[in-house]
Amino acid sequence: MDTPELSRDLLKAGAEYLGALDTLGLKPEGLTWVYDATQRRFALWLIWAGVDKYGPYQINKLLFRAYNATALPQEIDPFCVFVISPKSSMGKSLKNFDTHIQSAFEFGAGEPPNITTIFHIHRDWIYRLGRKPTAVALFNNWQRFSASVDALAA
Repeated sequence: MDTPELSRDLLKAGAEYLGALDTLGLKPEGLTWVYDATQRRFALWLIWAGVDKYGPYQINKLLFRAYNATALPQEIDPFCVFVISPKSSMGKSLKNFDTHIQSAFEFGAGEPPNITTIFHIHRDWIYRLGRKPTAVALFNNWQRFSASVDALAA
């Protein structure tokens, strides 16, 4: 299946999004654009081990507050950002992709030979894909991020 091109504007906004997250104190292990073939749209996946500890609701709540305070790029619809655990099947698939040399990767549902492709990822859409932080670093990231977002609202 041919995957639509990611616009230069979204590619640039994704890099700005990662920079803004870093500035706010959240240092995700991964950030990448993914084409969702079922929804026929691009999504920005934020992979962070903090999802397992703090939960996606709390993280998304802070991401929306940061967006509303214009601390995150306004070009990226916050409803297109998905926080994902590196332990999830999507997180593991992305990690497996990083270990291969291929320039693009597709994964989905079903068993061979009847696999339905759901997601497309291209290597040049990946901004960061790294290792899980230590428990102390994860805690410190969360504290900095939540304090930074709280200060925006003050």
